[in-house]
Amino acid sequence: MANWTSVEELVRKLGRRRVIELFDEDGDGTIDTGDDATTVDDTVAAANDEVTGVLLRKGFSAEQLNGLSEDASLRRHATSILAQLAGERKTEFLDAEGKGPYDAIGERARKELEKFSRGEKRSRLEDQAGDNPIVGGDVNLGSPVFIFSRDPRNPGTSGPGGF
Repeated sequence: MANWTSVEELVRKLGRRRVIELFDEDGDGTIDTGDDATTVDDTVAAANDEVTGVLLRKGFSAEQLNGLSEDASLRRHATSILAQLAGERKTEFLDAEGKGPYDAIGERARKELEKFSRGEKRSRLEDQAGDNPIVGGDVNLGSPVFIFSRDPRNPGTSGPGGF
């Protein structure tokens, strides 16, 4: 499967000192060995899986995703999601609402990925990887999860959810 980000990209985004602060559990000042390296690898894999899941569900094939994984803007979004996941790892960094220091950039990156997956934004590498099939209507995403209807007990109001 496609690799969208790496710890090296996270270091470029946040700085080495901050990344070590987020992942160094044994206090040796490094994240390259032992359990720290495993934790880093697991967190990077979680970010990669999340980005792949968003784009794969929207119609791109696994082969297309491998081609798109070199797109700089998509990699920046994936690195922002990685930063969010890394920032949420340690409870001392969480605010009163349970959000980490990089929550905002992670959420913003998810919104941008959704726009990309819907075809509202396009990748410069789509020409080589192939067009998003959802843009041309070639993919059926199925019925919506929630369908709201009128409340049969009170016909003058909307159904559950207030719609």
